[in-house]
Amino acid sequence: MDESARCEVLAAPKPKPDPDNPGAFLPNGASRKRGLNRSLASASLGEFFRQLEYKCAWRGVALFKVDRWEPSSKRCSSCSEINENLTLADRRWQCPECGAEHHRDINAAVNIAARAV
Repeated sequence: MDESARCEVLAAPKPKPDPDNPGAFLPNGASRKRGLNRSLASASLGEFFRQLEYKCAWRGVALFKVDRWEPSSKRCSSCSEINENLTLADRRWQCPECGAEHHRDINAAVNIAARAV
């Protein structure tokens, strides 16, 4: 896939309803975009993040980057203790410091949201 096709996949227009034919949509090239997931997977991540930054700025939405090595799922959202003993298989865990119980993904989301504020 060439670079122009990648940009088209990332910034393609939304379908618009056809005013003359209720329930139908005006053509927007959606048939050319089949396999969107496959195309996104082959698109460069740098271009994806550039587009994400652009779209967030365009809509006035704050975008916060989190370092890939940030221990957001291992850090207790209650006391900020980092539980180094967690593995990917541990979906629920209890903080050894304060005893708070966490779901790994929800705890990570809470930690990321707290850093964004």
